[in-house]
Amino acid sequence: MARCCLPVTFPTEKTMTQIRILEVFRYNGGLVFDDPEKGLDKEAFVAGIDDMLETLMTIKGITERFKLTFSPQPFPGYELSLQWQRPEFEGNWYYCPELETEGWLCPALYHYFETAPQALYVRVDPLA
Repeated sequence: MARCCLPVTFPTEKTMTQIRILEVFRYNGGLVFDDPEKGLDKEAFVAGIDDMLETLMTIKGITERFKLTFSPQPFPGYELSLQWQRPEFEGNWYYCPELETEGWLCPALYHYFETAPQALYVRVDPLA
């Protein structure tokens, strides 16, 4: 099945940037990922986040599987920025200024961050 989160750390002048990578794939009409180390199986992107990812997929001609790179700090080549808006239903709403839309990230976010990041930076790439 899908390989999951590969934490990669890059030093910067003042802090460490944590970049995470997930392999996202289609399942039952939605976009999901697995992370067996965190007990996540076919965890779905929903409530607007899926639409943001679909937009990037369309632009890049991706139809089924892709690599999702994300970090709480900007990294070279990021494509979308998500700005924290508010908590709701144990998850968090983020606004994407590039697409002028909001999306909700479920509590699975806390498997990767102790608290909801004030910003997330995202990139989508086809799998090799």
